[in-house]
Amino acid sequence: MIPIEHFIDHGGQTENENQVWRDAYMTFAAGKRIVAKAGATIPLKGVEVRVISSNMELLPNTINDGGPNLLRN
Repeated sequence: MIPIEHFIDHGGQTENENQVWRDAYMTFAAGKRIVAKAGATIPLKGVEVRVISSNMELLPNTINDGGPNLLRN
């Protein structure tokens, strides 16, 4: 098994019908939880990860001057 050291989520609230799941997650992730913010980078070896949206917030500006996604055909 691969150990999970951090849980990265959007923070904020959840819908009432999902509250039981959120409560279980919050208990399980206690002390290991990171709330992502729009514009933040997430350290991951060999990969550049940038958060573009989190908790209903978006980046204020486009990435790469709004150019095309170079990884997409």
